[in-house]
Order: sequence, then C-alpha cells, then structure tokens
Amino acid sequence: MLNINYIPEKKKAVKLELDYFYWGFWAIILFIIVFSWHAILQGKIKKLETEISNKKAAVAKNDTLLKTIDKLQKQRLDLQKKKEIIDQLDFNRQKWVKVLDNVCDIIPPQVWLTKFNGQGLNLGISGYGLTILYINDFIKSLKEQEDLIAVVTLKAISAGKVPEISQPIYKYDIAITLKNEVKK
Repeated sequence: MLNINYIPEKKKAVKLELDYFYWGFWAIILFIIVFSWHAILQGKIKKLETEISNKKAAVAKNDTLLKTIDKLQKQRLDLQKKKEIIDQLDFNRQKWVKVLDNVCDIIPPQVWLTKFNGQGLNLGISGYGLTILYINDFIKSLKEQEDLIAVVTLKAISAGKVPEISQPIYKYDIAITLKNEVKK
C-alpha cells in the first residue's frame, strides 16, 4: 500500500504565513504613507483656500477703494475745472475793478464819464469835458498807465453847449486796449 501524506510540511505553511505577513505589513505601511501624504495635501489645500478667500476679500475691499478713488478723482477734476473758471472770472473781475479804479484816480474833476464798456481786452469810455485841454490831460494820464493800458485812441470829440447856462462842453469817445496781464 501506498502511503500518501496529505499534510503539508510545516515549513511551507510557515513560509506562506510569513509572506502574507510581509505583504500585509507593507500594505499597511503604504496605506499609512498614502494617508499621511493625503492628510498633508489636504492641509495645504485648506491653507491655500483660506489664503485665496483672504485675497479675494482684500481684492473686493480694494475694488471698493479703487471705485471710491476714481469717484474722488472725478470730483477733484470737476472741482479743479470749476476753480479754474472761478479764478478766470475773478481775474476778469479784478481786471475791470482795477481798470475802473485807475480811471477814477486819474480823471480830472472837469471831465465826466457817461459810458464805461469793456469786453475782453477792449474798453470804450465816453463822457464830457469842460475843455479840450482837460480831455487831453485825461488821455495823457491814461497813456501813463503803462502797466495796465497798451493803446489809447481818441475816437471822436464833438463840441456842444449845456442848455441851461450856455456853457461850451465837449463830448469824447476813447477806445482803450488793455494789456494781456494785469499786475496785481
């Protein structure tokens, strides 16, 4: 009769169990490594997401600031334009006030103004004088105002009489061209 041993050798059985143990051990180590790597990457992702949300909040805040800055710059430009207009009007007002003040300072008592008309750099003065000499003195005084007046021209002079006292009187029209800049 033949004897067949169906029981495997102990050595083979032990070796097979050790192989499974090593494979299991390496699988667990690999799982721990992958899980650790995954946890580290998840931490980095959360950190980056918080940074992104913080940066988006900062960008949103800066966008509102930029819109406010743009709005303020537009207001500044509008105010600057208004200021330039006011300065120009003020300059023109000062110019005419100064011109009229100078004319009033130099006009002789025997010469009167009836019309004072200015536009741009041109000025028209009309009035009456007792004699031609007084009108001539007035014109000479105007020509001496070199810081303000560029050209003085006598446009017309005519003789007449005051009806109540039969006094001779002279009517004059003077054209004046002012300088571009009025010294303050």
